[in-house]
Amino acid sequence: MQFLAPFDSEQLLCESVSAKSVPEVATILTPKKEKILYSFGFEPAGISPNYSQGIHIGSDGDFGYVTRLAFRVLKQVYEVTSFAAGKFNLSIPASASDN
Repeated sequence: MQFLAPFDSEQLLCESVSAKSVPEVATILTPKKEKILYSFGFEPAGISPNYSQGIHIGSDGDFGYVTRLAFRVLKQVYEVTSFAAGKFNLSIPASASDN
């Protein structure tokens, strides 16, 4: 999963990997698992090769929702059993006004 928060927006873009972009996940992403992704608000892979959705961020509580969403998707859809085995990256790009 990956998230992008444009500097000047209250919208958080969220993507969840699909077999279109990583063929190895095809064995995990059964129709039942795709149904779970859709129930979490994800749209099918389209222009992006991943499942995606936009999430409005209006308060700190919305970040709590996003965090719970990420853990639920990783656990229920992608069958992650140990988060210690995961790779988590944070990238904060410079704003246009910083240049």
